Amino acid sequence: MTNNKQQTTVDAAELALKLYPFSGDSVRNAFITGYNKAKEIECVLLCAKEQKSIELPSDEEIWDRADEIWGRADSEQSDVRHLAFMQGAKWMRDKIQGGKK
Repeated sequence: MTNNKQQTTVDAAELALKLYPFSGDSVRNAFITGYNKAKEIECVLLCAKEQKSIELPSDEEIWDRADEIWGRADSEQSDVRHLAFMQGAKWMRDKIQGGKK
């Protein structure tokens, strides 16, 4: 039996492979990193039941975080990792909000 963290990693890896079948590992890893960062937000949300609401990051905040992690998107390869990170984070954020993605 796998624990939740192992299961999440497997799910994120499978999803990254489906979304980026022809990309390299660095692109899929960027997506997984974004997904996992957003998953941390979900854990905070679930663990803090007494808190009535939690502010999820905006698109701009996700962009800024991608800049912090991957640097400014100044080359084709960093652009792809930057975008993959943002897609992973937005996908999980939308999922937390009840999206069907």
